[in-house]
Amino acid sequence: MKDERYLMLRHNRALCPLATRITSALLLVLVCALSFNTHPAQAGSGTTVDIPASNIAITMDGVCNPAEYSDGIQVNLTVGTSLTFPIYMKHTIDDAYFCFGGAAGLPLPARVDAQPQVAIYIDLDDDGSGMDSNDFGVWMPYAPLDAPWARFYGTGGFNGPDPGGWQAVKYQTLAPDFWTVEFKISRQTLWGWKHRVGLALFYHWWAAESDDYSWPANRIWGSPQWWGNGRFTTSSVDIDYSPSVPTMDGQCGSEYSDAAMVHFNAPNGAVSAYLEHSLADLYVCLQNLTIPSAGLQGGRNAAVYLDRLNTGGDTPDGNDLLFTISYSGLVQANSGDGSGFTGPDPGGYVVMGHQFGGSWDAEFQISGTTIERWWSRSIGITVAEQEVANPGDLYGWPTTGFYATVPYTWGKANLLHLGSQNFLSFIVR
Repeated sequence: MKDERYLMLRHNRALCPLATRITSALLLVLVCALSFNTHPAQAGSGTTVDIPASNIAITMDGVCNPAEYSDGIQVNLTVGTSLTFPIYMKHTIDDAYFCFGGAAGLPLPARVDAQPQVAIYIDLDDDGSGMDSNDFGVWMPYAPLDAPWARFYGTGGFNGPDPGGWQAVKYQTLAPDFWTVEFKISRQTLWGWKHRVGLALFYHWWAAESDDYSWPANRIWGSPQWWGNGRFTTSSVDIDYSPSVPTMDGQCGSEYSDAAMVHFNAPNGAVSAYLEHSLADLYVCLQNLTIPSAGLQGGRNAAVYLDRLNTGGDTPDGNDLLFTISYSGLVQANSGDGSGFTGPDPGGYVVMGHQFGGSWDAEFQISGTTIERWWSRSIGITVAEQEVANPGDLYGWPTTGFYATVPYTWGKANLLHLGSQNFLSFIVR
């Protein structure tokens, strides 16, 4: 029996070099966390990094290509006293990317018998409590023949299921000795964008076992309350109150001089979207739209997508609304149906179009009653031009890319100066 347990331990260590020591080390870390908690928890109030959206595709080759990460964010991690390297982060529509090591690569093992590896730790609900089943890690060892691995936290250690939806690639040469590591984690595994997760980035075992270094720089991997926070952002716009209520004529005229503006490119050039609200309604006007091909002029050409709860989602539900007008003047509105937009018409809107010589405008008025919870808060929003030359055409804002049927990828609109909702406490006896 003793020999069988020994063989099982060796087998587990071969699969997950760090995992077998995490269980025993975790108990010590948790005891220390409870006994020596002299600084505030990171989760929710600590170090936070905004991980931006990107349109630049990534080639998963383990190389931190500056061109590929030029629109990402960078944090630095120091190993020992002076070996500092960058970690690049960003997300596309579908995946988040983390690349460890710059032009100089990652620090090499301090000793020939050291077994370093780099790791990402994620607390999906960012609750900052003790380890639970919403916390997982992804690891990549330095050893050339060792494969990456990932596990949710299970019983007393990272021995739960593989979270799936991830990839890790190492770029390594032995003469000269050099290595960098690139991780990809899917939107589904991370519970989508437009929210925050607990995040810790580690270089483990540089000189010896438990010789760990991290971002945030506290070296605590076993207690999510001391991790940092990663916020997966999409583009945002502040929509303010305007005392001048637009006349609904389909034109983006001087009435929108005090409106917020966003822009996106379509075949006819730059489209300007003007956004403002009165005390009762939201107004959106799209200017310089492209005239669609003859066979598509009755389609859903100009569009406003709204997520009333700003909670995102991989598919649109009843709180996600689509308002459209065709070049020929056909107005349609639907709510989400779980895969697209064929749900009930929400009502409470006026949409007008106006044709010019070589372009057209589309103007939307959507009532606060339809949007619901009409006070100062955030909603999800995307503005778009669709079905221009082909049925699948989609141009819009956020310009960093979005899926029309994936509310997680939409932008965020902050409704300003609408007052607030008061919640009165009461006691039931």
